[in-house]
Amino acid sequence: MEGIGESSLFESKDRKLLPLFLLSLVLISVIVGNFFSTFFTTLISVFVLSLIYSAIKIRALNHDLFMKFKETCYILAFSLLTTLIFAVVFPFIIFHDSFSSIYVINFIYGLPVVFVFFFCLYFFGSLLKEEWIEYGYFARNSLLLSVILAVISFILAVWVMNYIFESQTSMFYETYGHIAKQQEETTNLYHEGQVFVEINEYHDNFLEEAKMQMERTEAFESERGACVLKECEKVVIDNIYNSIVFAVTSHSIETSLGIANNETAYIESELFKENFTSLEEYLGFLKENVEYLSFNLTPMSNDEREDLRLLESDFSYNEGRKLYEKYILSNKGEIFFNLFPEPDSIFSRSLFYVAEHSAFQKHLIRTAAKTQIYLQRISINEELPAKLYNGRYANESIESKIIRYKILKYWIERFIQARESEEQNG
Repeated sequence: MEGIGESSLFESKDRKLLPLFLLSLVLISVIVGNFFSTFFTTLISVFVLSLIYSAIKIRALNHDLFMKFKETCYILAFSLLTTLIFAVVFPFIIFHDSFSSIYVINFIYGLPVVFVFFFCLYFFGSLLKEEWIEYGYFARNSLLLSVILAVISFILAVWVMNYIFESQTSMFYETYGHIAKQQEETTNLYHEGQVFVEINEYHDNFLEEAKMQMERTEAFESERGACVLKECEKVVIDNIYNSIVFAVTSHSIETSLGIANNETAYIESELFKENFTSLEEYLGFLKENVEYLSFNLTPMSNDEREDLRLLESDFSYNEGRKLYEKYILSNKGEIFFNLFPEPDSIFSRSLFYVAEHSAFQKHLIRTAAKTQIYLQRISINEELPAKLYNGRYANESIESKIIRYKILKYWIERFIQARESEEQNG
């Protein structure tokens, strides 16, 4: 009779707890988003975890196992909902106008969230069993479990950061090796003439800058330790930007040298003699083409200069958010846009808010914005063509002048096409 009474009492509780259980699943699905898939995924996960836990505790296929299973389902659902609500609200309390490393976020955000989850398991377990709620005992055990998990996640984060740093640094060295090799391969492409002198000077300056970037990376690598106190993520993301600059500049040099050598061969060929009577006539033809294209160098705007100054400073979260909206959100489909997915639910907005306050996000915004400015500048006037354009009145041989204008004609036509494409795309 005693067992029947306890069973009857538990069934009467069920009439209250089951609707609350279903309501918890509904609220979890609303907060997380993607309602139906979240609802059924959460339901199945709760059932499976509850069954495993109950089987371990009871170790028998009987009435007690079913009772334990139901009880555990309720506890898990209520704990998940409470923790989820806390996880959504808490970031807006602790994060303000600053950035934090992923290690700090792990302890000031991750640890409290896990603490709340374990505390809720103890709390709702005692509440459903109608036992005395020992807040101090629950808090101590929850804190111990939370600290253990936070330390494990910290170690994992350090390992991941070191792996990313080593992988990306290796790629950066490979990129530098490619441009250093390019210098050896293009040595025989340089000939006499002022235009070749200017390209060679630009190439040497570029290689010197690339070498300095590599040496800075090597110096940082030698003293970084385990990437705990050092900002490895900044070096990783900065070198992504450097690699983009290296690739674009290397392509510009290689293309210009190719045009120069093709033109050198052309003005000495029989085909040239069939089309033009003299070098002067051909130079006039090229000059007319370049002047017809109405190319003008556009200096960097004060707004861009100010943004670049801000990007190189220790900017705040609010300043970073403005840069994000200006250079990332306004350029959908560009190279970095997919790294900044827009949140589509209450929970994802909260997680995105946490991610926005990470130092990793800060450096990613810096690199994305700098790259966007760099690519916009290239679409107007690339550095090497701009150098050749500014030197078009130099005292040089007619052969050098012809090569200069031929290179300019190619790049100016490309810039105009890029500009027209941008205007068409709105």
